[in-house]
Amino acid sequence: MSAPVFVVGPSACRADVPVLCEHLASIVRDSPADVVVCDVRQITSPDAGTIDVLARLQLMARRLGCGIRLYGVHPRLRDLLLLTGLSEVLPVLSVELVEAGREAEEREDALDVQERVDPGDLSA
Repeated sequence: MSAPVFVVGPSACRADVPVLCEHLASIVRDSPADVVVCDVRQITSPDAGTIDVLARLQLMARRLGCGIRLYGVHPRLRDLLLLTGLSEVLPVLSVELVEAGREAEEREDALDVQERVDPGDLSA
């Protein structure tokens, strides 16, 4: 089964939380998946507020019976996750986005998500 994709960015601040949570809730309600892929490729200047938003989204997802996995994490965001100790709460997903048997081209929206195992990911 494919995981639904939820796009966050290019910025995410606390004022965005209610709208993002409602959008996430509608995605979770419409899908039987237990994981939602949170595409954060557009977030290139993350800060503590970004981490706060992502943690709140994870909390909302867990309340709805699933979880989020981050996709396309910028190195600065990865560093902030490690620095704050939230890298286990907000796990990074190593995935390959594909469309019906072919790879998605650059800047093309993918239609399907397939997970590849990351040897460094202890949660896999």
